[in-house]
Amino acid sequence: MVLKVNGARVHYHEKSSTVLAFLRWRGIDAERRGLAVAVDGVVVQRDDWHSTILRNGQTIEVVTPMAGG
Repeated sequence: MVLKVNGARVHYHEKSSTVLAFLRWRGIDAERRGLAVAVDGVVVQRDDWHSTILRNGQTIEVVTPMAGG
């Protein structure tokens, strides 16, 4: 499937997947504090990452906190 992730097109090898599986595939530590994910502009609660199914063409935003000013 093809997803738009943080503004970039990403070819993901799975035809169907969850938010949690996608984060792991990208090498993102899903346990990291402050990590937020939105799918098609809607924030997905962390407790729902394992059950939220991603579909071809969706837009995913992954946001992590950064130190600095």
